[in-house]
Amino acid sequence: MRKPVMVIGLSTAAVVGAGGLGLAAWSPQSSSLVPVAGDEVVVYVSPPGDGAGGAGGSAGAGGDGMTAASSKESSGGGSKVTVTSLSEAANALREKGATKGTVLVKGGTYRGESFNWNYMPAGGEFTIKPQPGTGRPVFDGGGQDGYWTSVEAGGTRLHFRGMTVRNYVTGGIHFNGSTGGEGFSGGSVRNMVFERMGTISRGDKGYAALHLQNVTNMDIRDNDFWDLRNRLDKPAGTNPGQIHAIYFSEGGGRGSTVAGNTFYKITGDPVRASDGAGGIRVTGNRFKSTGWYGVFSFWRFDRDRTCSTGSTFSGNTYGNGHPRRSETTGKIVTKIFKGRPTVSGQEWKGDCKPQPIRDGSNSYAPAAGMSKVNGG
Repeated sequence: MRKPVMVIGLSTAAVVGAGGLGLAAWSPQSSSLVPVAGDEVVVYVSPPGDGAGGAGGSAGAGGDGMTAASSKESSGGGSKVTVTSLSEAANALREKGATKGTVLVKGGTYRGESFNWNYMPAGGEFTIKPQPGTGRPVFDGGGQDGYWTSVEAGGTRLHFRGMTVRNYVTGGIHFNGSTGGEGFSGGSVRNMVFERMGTISRGDKGYAALHLQNVTNMDIRDNDFWDLRNRLDKPAGTNPGQIHAIYFSEGGGRGSTVAGNTFYKITGDPVRASDGAGGIRVTGNRFKSTGWYGVFSFWRFDRDRTCSTGSTFSGNTYGNGHPRRSETTGKIVTKIFKGRPTVSGQEWKGDCKPQPIRDGSNSYAPAAGMSKVNGG
């Protein structure tokens, strides 16, 4: 991956008292400590030189390709910690031993930023969302390979809220639940915008805006997935066409909901399950110019040991597929999904026969207009 051309600042503070740990947050608008209810740690993120970050020392290139620097300043018995990457947010929470926390990101455009979230303590719960009153944070990958973020497996519920992620070739958020077989249970992605991803301009691997491996009980609601496209040719090593908005795999999906989202201009099936993933409820969404095999599909690979069951597709509005080159004729064609928006799998040998995805009360409206849930 390319190194980022802009980094972010992050600040957090804690006050340690006799007989226990009292926590407080430092605000970019004030040098005073602001009490926080309960045991929550609040972390502020903003561009360097903004008044919240950039203090203390010169930045250096970290081993993960991120630029990182930190400093600590005395502040009334506590400390102010300043770092310059979102990956350092996990480290700050780890240093505090936090199990509950909020990362508040100041509005603005952050270019070339990618990170790993690797602090996932048992019973933890963390939210990453915009700082109120500062506008929408936009993370622009500038066409770089890879995901915006990769989340390591663990026992924490992680929530993403109200940000825009664009111009990453491989995808947006990768919940890497295959690591160590731990997986994830719980968490949410809401009011996010994922746009302009895939190999349409460069790169060779475009997977998904949300790639969820061994993830259950996930709430994906009121997001926009727009302009996710892989190029249509098939050079060696690429996955032509098949980039998805939401991809559940490796036995995940159970108890998850996909609701109130918009999906537009997606070359692969917008919602895909594989490797036995099932128990997914897809309802109240709008789809236009999306998909090749279906709007919601299950796919089985030879490695699969289980088959998909218990998924539903109801109350959605959908149109036709995205134009794509026919594998048999070579011509550009558009699939018509009227009457069959879901696909339960392909032909294969063996005992695995997936349960059909249950359809109900969907509306076929190929001429319907599209607007983003989150505007813009």
